[in-house]
Amino acid sequence: MGRQDSNKRRTVDRIEQAGQDYRRYVNVALVVIGGVKDVHAAVSSLVAEWKRHNRR
Repeated sequence: MGRQDSNKRRTVDRIEQAGQDYRRYVNVALVVIGGVKDVHAAVSSLVAEWKRHNRR
């Protein structure tokens, strides 16, 4: 394998690694956003229940 081929392979490896890191980051971000939505929904329902309870 020539030096040029070796450099191309290293570049391809770096691009593949960057793609994997990016996908991992996106997956984590989606999980966090999903978690925030769940927490927000739970808190909203608790606040609504608390307001209903305190109006009586």
